[in-house]
Amino acid sequence: MKAKIALVLEDRGTDYAFVKNYAEQKGFELIWRPLEDHKDRQATIAALKDCDAVVAGGQEYDERVLSALAPKLRIVARFGIGFEHVDLECASRLGVAVTNTPGCMSAGVADLAMALILGIGRRIPQLDRKIKDGGWDARFVGNELEGKTVGLVGYGNIARKLAKYLSGFDCRILKYDIALPECDGLDVIARESDYISLHLPATNETRGMIGKGFISKMKPTAFLINTARGEVVDEHEMIAALKENRIAGAALDVFEQEPLPVDSELRSLPNVIFTPHIASYTYETVSKSAFTAIDNIEDLFEGRTPRNILNPDYKRREEI
Repeated sequence: MKAKIALVLEDRGTDYAFVKNYAEQKGFELIWRPLEDHKDRQATIAALKDCDAVVAGGQEYDERVLSALAPKLRIVARFGIGFEHVDLECASRLGVAVTNTPGCMSAGVADLAMALILGIGRRIPQLDRKIKDGGWDARFVGNELEGKTVGLVGYGNIARKLAKYLSGFDCRILKYDIALPECDGLDVIARESDYISLHLPATNETRGMIGKGFISKMKPTAFLINTARGEVVDEHEMIAALKENRIAGAALDVFEQEPLPVDSELRSLPNVIFTPHIASYTYETVSKSAFTAIDNIEDLFEGRTPRNILNPDYKRREEI
């Protein structure tokens, strides 16, 4: 009997037939069971109760979910890099492997960050909206990117790719990452950057890192770009700074609460542009990430330690 994989990525208009074909070539049965509400734990349990593995989106895999699904569920193969919604300690205790797909999304996310930098600087969305509304206002003055200082907060694969793109504009690059032996301080990035692009995971250390202290040091002409995680920014402080023009604008793909609430103040601000958490959604990144997740699952079912394992002690339960 084939091991059954649940693909629970939400419906974003993607035809996942190519993923199904890839899984079947590996000897698996893949079923697409899209989950739109990441916080609905009961729906997650119901979707996965008959499955041996899951290609997981941003759903919560906490003790309640994992306890209900183990030992049938043997691996949570994250589609993407972040794993803040997976309780690794609980997964290890229950013998559930957890993996991710590092490197697969770097180009896609860096592409969007680059687009947002150019879009917010040249006010492209506002100009487009003005013309579509019947207007023609040529007084929208934009900002050139050439020679500007760009601060990259977090300097992993995505930020490094973005830095390569920015080099073509002769930008001065400042970078901060706790893993770097030598980097620029957060205060330096806040004070000197014309654009600040965030590339941090959501952890206890990074939540709210871009808060009142950081934002108060930013130039009034500076733009904030976030394609990482909404939780790393204190949204209340950012909104206040945008309303008072203490910073020039923000370009956001991620938010503290998703979907962005209808009554969010952000929606009414003219100096903010949005995308709906789609930085990693390109045909190329979907393919690479889905295939890598299935490769991780294949490793497990063939008796190998998955190549992108996040909790190598998951075998503990099987060894007892």
